[in-house]
Amino acid sequence: MTAIDFDFTVLERFLRYVTYDTRSDDTSATSPSTGRSIDASWSVNLNSRGQTMATVAGGIITLTTDCTDGTDPEASSATPVKSSARLFIASFCFLLAASPALRAQREKLPPADLEVVEKTWPGANKTTTGVRYVIQREGQGDTPKPGDKVNVLYVGKLLDGTVFDQATEADKPFTFRVRREMVIEGWEQVLQLMKRGEKRLAIIPPEMGYGTRGQPPKIGRNATLVFEIELLEIKPD
Repeated sequence: MTAIDFDFTVLERFLRYVTYDTRSDDTSATSPSTGRSIDASWSVNLNSRGQTMATVAGGIITLTTDCTDGTDPEASSATPVKSSARLFIASFCFLLAASPALRAQREKLPPADLEVVEKTWPGANKTTTGVRYVIQREGQGDTPKPGDKVNVLYVGKLLDGTVFDQATEADKPFTFRVRREMVIEGWEQVLQLMKRGEKRLAIIPPEMGYGTRGQPPKIGRNATLVFEIELLEIKPD
């Protein structure tokens, strides 16, 4: 199982856990004390010392949290954790166990491409969606809004420097309307952050570009794309 697969598995189970009605059965002598709690596939239990034990992805995380409401710790193995405490502890343990995998998931670039990008553009900014960019020239004024018409110049390259497309003549710019599904998602995101006159280098991960299908014959499957984009003009809708 890869880190990404592991991450989705843990995340899916966690979301199921917090979405279901996981209220404990105060009359039960076991923990988890209800079928819905058990269905989450990872549990929060009390050991004989009154400590909270969380089983996450095959590992044990021990928290010294007292959830026994003042009862004898020696008897706490039969005391169900209150729902609010259970949810808090489950959330905390999930973050501890899954944070490395979540970081891996947020990184959208293939590992080999990531190495090249970090070496070539070490100071690049990164959006929450995984698009990286370098501001090469500052712009002024407002940013484009959905429906606005924009005129841009650009050069599109593969990560190895191969140019696959371009529009570089100021009197023949590329024109399109923002958020009208006329360009790839990576472009939409980058353009909406730019101001008139701004020039950016954008590094777009495969899923924000042409994904697994590519754009044959010039762009292969799962290709990371590099664009130099200059925003010439914004025409409000």
